[in-house]
Amino acid sequence: AWDKKDKDFINPLEHMFADGLYVRKIFTPAGQLLITEIHKKDNAFFLMTGKLTIMGEEGESTIKAPYYGITKAGTKRIIYVHEHCIFVTVHPTKVKTVKDAEKELIAKNFKETEV
Repeated sequence: AWDKKDKDFINPLEHMFADGLYVRKIFTPAGQLLITEIHKKDNAFFLMTGKLTIMGEEGESTIKAPYYGITKAGTKRIIYVHEHCIFVTVHPTKVKTVKDAEKELIAKNFKETEV
């Protein structure tokens, strides 16, 4: 059975907080197929190392580090990792814990992103 310990071992995740920002850094090994959470707010992302293909409503694109962009609110994507990646996301928030940040930034469904 798959559990959180497996995910943390395979995809180690680091969390950092700064004034009004929540920063997440994740390592993702080559060959993984991922489905992202639904984002409630726009956020910046940075591909620090590696190469991946992102598939979503806007189509499909392959990106290679170094690369940065913006993830729009309401976005959910499928990602295929071609090369080991280090991916960093930066989220606007005033909260100071991972649990509170995830509650504020991750939608349970697309209706939560509608204005």
